Amino acid sequence: MNTPAEVKEDEIGGLEALAKPDVDVVLTPSRERPIAGELWSVLGEITNRSKIPIWIVDNKTVLALAPEMWGLSSHRGAAGAFFPSIQSRPDDEIVRIDPDGKYVVVWKIDTLDSGETVMGAGHSNTHWQVVRRIAGALKDFVFFNPGKFTIAATVHAWTVPPKLNENGYVTNVGDSFPISVTKEIDMEASPWALILGAAIGGMLGFMINPITMKVFAQNTGFWRLSIFILLGLAGSALFCGIVNILVSRLAKTNFFLMIKVNDFWGSIAMGIAV
Repeated sequence: MNTPAEVKEDEIGGLEALAKPDVDVVLTPSRERPIAGELWSVLGEITNRSKIPIWIVDNKTVLALAPEMWGLSSHRGAAGAFFPSIQSRPDDEIVRIDPDGKYVVVWKIDTLDSGETVMGAGHSNTHWQVVRRIAGALKDFVFFNPGKFTIAATVHAWTVPPKLNENGYVTNVGDSFPISVTKEIDMEASPWALILGAAIGGMLGFMINPITMKVFAQNTGFWRLSIFILLGLAGSALFCGIVNILVSRLAKTNFFLMIKVNDFWGSIAMGIAV
């Protein structure tokens, strides 16, 4: 068993400079504009243009996202790669890429994933997943400000076979050459946050509506007034939520009238206006 000093030495490497392998890494998001809080992924196309083979390791092939893209309550900063042709297991997975060879890895971005499971492993598909995803989107991405973000991938490439310890994890990280690339992508706000904002705006608009004020002034009785308020609030929230969905769909078409709501505060303003 390696001592901590030996492990650190393997991770740091020696004083000799490593020869840079001729490797290209191209990032391609699974969607043109990912949606905050939803499941999406990034494909990494790794091409070996060197004259010698290289080795890559899943946990040393990572994708880093901006903190806003993970959500307010997440402490994650990066995700390990999933190798589609290798059976998922808890220890390190290794792929060899020969000269002129190409291999595509997948980074799965799931804000519901704690990061403790093996990337690429499936989760139980139950109705609670839908509830958790909606709740997670409202908790972590209500105040998300959509825009352009930079993602960064780092691929450690070995020109010598990686060494494994008794637990199946690569130890000689210092023998690898890290290759980093970046890409800018646009991310949209969660539709659930926009629907919530429109519903809140609709209820606020109902309360300040002159018709509502007139009913309050008439003092029609506690129960009748309570029913009027509850039905009015529910109807306004539902109606504004539907209008928000319709507006967001029209913004993606060639309709002559285009109104685009980008964030939570904008949806509140639209709900009040409606």
